[in-house]
Amino acid sequence: GTHNFRNFSKLEQDKNTIRTVDHIGVETIGDLWIFDFKSRSFLWNQIRKMMRVITQIGSQQWKPEVLSSLLNPDDMTYALKVEPFSPDGLILWDVTYPSQMKFEICGKSIQKLNSHLSSWIDELRLKKSLLSYIKKSFQ
Repeated sequence: GTHNFRNFSKLEQDKNTIRTVDHIGVETIGDLWIFDFKSRSFLWNQIRKMMRVITQIGSQQWKPEVLSSLLNPDDMTYALKVEPFSPDGLILWDVTYPSQMKFEICGKSIQKLNSHLSSWIDELRLKKSLLSYIKKSFQ
């Protein structure tokens, strides 16, 4: 819906903080939770702060009423308590442009991306193994 997301953004004077969020979806794949936000535009840190609120309420650290307070731009009770969520795992995906804008996908770029992702996966597997070994040594 359309709300004033002032308390979910970087505080800036004279900035229009009214935005319309067209869709919020949640999907789980194993232990992974995927949150899908769709809007014409977002404010700086809006999604990261929204994720902080979602996780705080979901883990019962905050009451659901906090959300109503945060959606009231004149109520600053919780605004300064909302730290942006970590950007790790935050991915900008599927940006939609007007139909007259055409993009071509370069095969060489796809190969380069796949190579980079494979290297990254190998690096993360190694880190996971190392951290699991260290964790076991303390048990």
